[in-house]
Amino acid sequence: MFYLFEIIYDICNQVNLNPYKRHVKIRPILYFNKRLVGLLMLLCVQFLSLAQDPTFTQFYSNPLYLNPALAGATGCPRISLNYRNEWPQLTGNYVTYSAAYDSYVKDIKGGVGVIAMYDQQAEGTISTTMLGGIYSYNLKINRKVSLNFGVRAAYIQKYLDWNKLTFGDMIDPRRGFIYQTGDVPRGGRRGLFDASAGMIVFSKYFYGGVAAHHINQPDESMILGTSKLPMRLTVHAGGNDPNRSSRKIFRWNNHQACGYLSVPKRISGV
Repeated sequence: MFYLFEIIYDICNQVNLNPYKRHVKIRPILYFNKRLVGLLMLLCVQFLSLAQDPTFTQFYSNPLYLNPALAGATGCPRISLNYRNEWPQLTGNYVTYSAAYDSYVKDIKGGVGVIAMYDQQAEGTISTTMLGGIYSYNLKINRKVSLNFGVRAAYIQKYLDWNKLTFGDMIDPRRGFIYQTGDVPRGGRRGLFDASAGMIVFSKYFYGGVAAHHINQPDESMILGTSKLPMRLTVHAGGNDPNRSSRKIFRWNNHQACGYLSVPKRISGV
């Protein structure tokens, strides 16, 4: 629901709703709101929650994490820095750091980039470190439309701090956690290789793409058995309204509007 309130605030702030201004019509506004409600209902459809990937609210500020095909899409060097602190008032919150760099390279007709991420869960009980390299190839379909194909190869290291876990046999009815657990210590570090790929088609004002993360579904189990990381599909699209005329009711002042949908993780955002 957090993403739902964000889209309502961001888009409605860009629409001129002053009834005393000339050239403003009420009917188009109502029609726009109906379409907006339909879009919200579509984006808030829930899917089975399987993946364990961190999610950034401002996903458009972390393009390489969203889709590797976006590497070099701006045509110039770009640096992205992101920080997320989810539920900071609760014990055991989720803290994530991300940094990325990408640039277009004319000699290889595409973009290259690197991305690094560190995710900490439950005050460091489980932590994940990821370092990846990205390459995207740019294919010009015509003068107005281009297509990008991107791949990402990453090394992921997961760590489980067994000493921060608590078990039922450690509890005294009066004095709380005072005993040592009889469970056999496990956990430690585990490294794995992860592959992702994506594609994006874009013009001067609109773009849309799809990405597949964890294609090889690596085993991330740190205790017993096998725990494969499910493949996650991401669909995203965006646009930029070029109209700056005050006579246009949908005057966004050249602001961007974009959205994405991720499966199987229960994520949607605009």
